[in-house]
Amino acid sequence: VEVFVKDTGIGIADDQHEKVFQPFEQADMSAQRQYEGTGLGLSLVRQLVTSQGGVVSLSSQLAVGTTVSFTIPVWHSDMVEGESDIRAQRAVLPWNASSLSVAEGGDGPSPLA
Repeated sequence: VEVFVKDTGIGIADDQHEKVFQPFEQADMSAQRQYEGTGLGLSLVRQLVTSQGGVVSLSSQLAVGTTVSFTIPVWHSDMVEGESDIRAQRAVLPWNASSLSVAEGGDGPSPLA
């Protein structure tokens, strides 16, 4: 499964990319920072994704925006009751991304496309 989250915000400087994945860290840690938050979101995402064998990546341009993506392998088993080995295969999911939606900021669900 591959998921992309993209915004058109202020972006993150190249030298801050790794920092934003650290717990309680933000690109701007000054007392006068413009944006709120605990700095836990991307840290938790990375921990959850890597614990499932996945990978998180970030690309960003200042004044353009940021894209965070992650991939998680999805497997299913063809094991028949009584068999001792499991043959893992990539799962074919019964839905596609055009059927998913996400609620954002109280505006109601929006299609993920």
